[in-house]
Amino acid sequence: MKNLNKSIPLRPRFIVESEKPVDELLHRVRECKEIFKEKYLLVISDRQVWIHIYKNQRKYYSPHLQVEFQPKEEGGTRIRALFGPEPTLWSFFMFLHFAIATTFVIFLVLAYSHHILKDSFSFDLIMMALMVALWFFLYIFARISRTKGVPQMYELREVLDDFLE
Repeated sequence: MKNLNKSIPLRPRFIVESEKPVDELLHRVRECKEIFKEKYLLVISDRQVWIHIYKNQRKYYSPHLQVEFQPKEEGGTRIRALFGPEPTLWSFFMFLHFAIATTFVIFLVLAYSHHILKDSFSFDLIMMALMVALWFFLYIFARISRTKGVPQMYELREVLDDFLE
C-alpha cells in the first residue's frame, strides 16, 4: 500500500490477493473478532467486513475500513478494501457538497437570467465564487482530516493483514 497521505482520493482503496478461499478467510475474521474485540468493532455481513475503531478511541476524523472478499475463478480470493470516514460524517459531507452545488446552479441560472434581462448580475457572480471557495474549503478540510486519520488507517490495515495470515 502506497503512502496514504499522498493519494488524491479522499477515500483511498486498495486490492489484495490471497491464495486462501473466501470461507477460510471469513472463518479467520470471526476468530479475530474475539481477539480484537477490546479495540475494534468488526461487523460481518455475508462476504463483507467493516472494521471500526471503538468510540472511546474514535475522533471525528477516525477512518473505518470496509473489506469485501471476492472469490477468484482460478482459486483464491481478491480482497477489495476501502478506507472512509464514518458513514454519518460522509453522508453529511456529501449533503454539504450537494447544497453547495445546488446553490451554485441556482445563482448560475439567476446570473444568466439577469444577463439576458440586461440587469446587474454581479451579486450572482459573487455568490457563485463564494460557492466555489466553500467547495475548496470542504476539500481542504477533508484532506486535513484524512491526514490526521492516517495513523489509524495503518492500524486498520494491520488488522486486515492479521486476517490474511
